Amino acid sequence: MRSESADDRSRLTVLEADQHSQHLRLLALESGHARPSIGLSPQRTSHLVFLARQLRQQRGIPIDDTLAALAARFQVPSAFDLPDTAWPSILAWFDGLLAG
Repeated sequence: MRSESADDRSRLTVLEADQHSQHLRLLALESGHARPSIGLSPQRTSHLVFLARQLRQQRGIPIDDTLAALAARFQVPSAFDLPDTAWPSILAWFDGLLAG
């Protein structure tokens, strides 16, 4: 039951990030300042949560704590504000934690 609850929270986190991204895009379109993309793509956001879940399974670190540490490492307010250009560095950050 705990695992199911954690999975539900993970799915909710992905949905909230996607909704946030869509909201920002809509605001940009309405203001006439649209950009090609804001933050991570939905696929990378899903993968980000997947990696955080792996870390939780390996080390017991809560997903929210991992995402907060990732945001702090890259100096953004939220892990979902990470730019797509940071993806290789994000993967390297997780590789270091998952290998250790």
